[in-house]
Amino acid sequence: MFCFCAQSRRLARALTARYDAALAPAGLTATQFETLAMLQGMGPSAGRALAEGLALDKTTLSRNVRPLIDAGLLAARPNEDDARQTIYAITAAGARRLAKAMPLWQVAHDESLAMLGDTASSSRKALQRMVQALH
Repeated sequence: MFCFCAQSRRLARALTARYDAALAPAGLTATQFETLAMLQGMGPSAGRALAEGLALDKTTLSRNVRPLIDAGLLAARPNEDDARQTIYAITAAGARRLAKAMPLWQVAHDESLAMLGDTASSSRKALQRMVQALH
């Protein structure tokens, strides 16, 4: 029996392991890389916006950003307009670490796309449609 959910979870675990291994020399995991890259693109952002951008719940976001804050790669401060909200921003050290990781990510990305062969573009578009439909 083919289960799309089970196969998707297996694929996600395999890809995460592949990217984690590729990014290890930069001292980042795939999750940390994605978080830093998202914040670099968004600029300083409220936790809610960052969680939405990463498709995470608030608890998972808090757990994921803690090691980045502790390492000095992210900064967190209360929102001046609403102290219940936290504003996250990438630090200079975080930007340097992300720049160091980018070529490593690119290799893993290119290798992953190569596995899809001629279907890479259509597969990417199909995955994007599914993510949008489910969120």
